[in-house]
Amino acid sequence: MEAYTIRFRLEEIQIALTAIRNGTFLFKKSRSPSPEPIYDSQGKRINTRENRKRDQLLAEQRALTQHAFKINPAFKPPPGYQSNVKKTKKIYVPVKVYPDYNFIGQIIGPRGLTQKELEKSTGAKIAIRGKGSVLSGKERSTPAAEDDELHVFITCDSDEQMVKASKRIEELLVPIPDGNNEHKRKQLELLAKLNGTHVGSSFLLNENLKRSNVTCAHCGEPSHPTLDCPQKKKSQPVLEAEYEKFMREVLDTFITNRSQPEPQLDEAYQAFLSQIGGYPGSEQIVM
Repeated sequence: MEAYTIRFRLEEIQIALTAIRNGTFLFKKSRSPSPEPIYDSQGKRINTRENRKRDQLLAEQRALTQHAFKINPAFKPPPGYQSNVKKTKKIYVPVKVYPDYNFIGQIIGPRGLTQKELEKSTGAKIAIRGKGSVLSGKERSTPAAEDDELHVFITCDSDEQMVKASKRIEELLVPIPDGNNEHKRKQLELLAKLNGTHVGSSFLLNENLKRSNVTCAHCGEPSHPTLDCPQKKKSQPVLEAEYEKFMREVLDTFITNRSQPEPQLDEAYQAFLSQIGGYPGSEQIVM
């Protein structure tokens, strides 16, 4: 009896949905007040009375059909029935508590690659919506969503996907200092690779190395190996310049000493040298 009642109500819903599509559905004269109008990007209202009635009937149709499947697994659903109902969830970003933290960058990543990786690993669609999610001058695709506080909007097909996506997003919404933020370090490393400025990739990507125990022997920094030290690459010209400067100073000192006159000797000693003919330039005494 219950299955027959469900089947009969589903047929009524199907007739009503067809009448709404054809514009022949008869609404009751007494009705509740209409909500505030909502418009799409084209200026068309999307929460009309027909659309609200259609959504109500579709929700009832899904609930009755799922209940009918529990009673009879061989139950045949009505035409146009959509069993794959999207699940959605909002996770608000704590921008008011941490106004200077770049939450959007943590989720989007360089060139959107972090967002794509999140969607691929969880199977859910992830989007940033709300105030501050759209750059100034850009057209808003969903005006109503942009009036909400900044949030991450998750859309998926199953509860398992929702759990995975929610967990990943909630982890990224916990502020971590830059010195301990491994996620941000990997994003910067990926950005450097994309820009062609990455140095020492084999060193940084080796998970067996403990970064705290490995430092550059040249400058002491743990961010790169000794062979890739930027200061070391610049040291050779510096050493050559210092060596050239040192040699010029030695040569200048030698030339200066050669040009100075010989020190003046004591007059008595000069007379003595003159008498014995030992002082250069003096005439020797012939005995």
